[in-house]
Amino acid sequence: MSVSIIISDTSGGDPLASIVDLGSTTPTEETDHQDLFIRHTGSVAAITDCAFYMTQYSGSSYPGDDISRDYTEVLDWGDDYYSATTTSGGFFLNQEVPAGWVTGSAFDDDDWEVFRNGYGDIDHQIVLKKEAINIGTVTADGTIPVSGEAHVQIKWQCAASVPNGVGTRAISLVFAYSATS
Repeated sequence: MSVSIIISDTSGGDPLASIVDLGSTTPTEETDHQDLFIRHTGSVAAITDCAFYMTQYSGSSYPGDDISRDYTEVLDWGDDYYSATTTSGGFFLNQEVPAGWVTGSAFDDDDWEVFRNGYGDIDHQIVLKKEAINIGTVTADGTIPVSGEAHVQIKWQCAASVPNGVGTRAISLVFAYSATS
């Protein structure tokens, strides 16, 4: 029996389309957060080794100018943001579901992680934190239990160096895991 992953924008909801548009933003501004609820169809064992990484856009209708440049640019934004050398942007992940979270609200500001070179790329994946599990018995980082679900949020911040109104950026966010069927 195969194990499928379902990523939804509501707990227990229908799967999202393969392309999610986080909207438009101007330099130094960020998009609204996007909730991602992740569950699986495995009924025998938890899925393990759950992690996120960013890679070049892999969809069939690329909306930007240069796939490779988008990927490199967004990781570089994260480097700048992390080093605090400039007011920069990046692609962000938050895995810390706050106590008393209310539908539609953003997670705590202090818990956003920025994807950057060496953190969130294919060779340095961001492990799913056990704090992201909102349904099921939490066992360890990188694990979603049988009948369990993880909840994370993502968002963009446009770098100050990007002229207002210039272009579209697209990347692929990959959710990696191991499963026993």
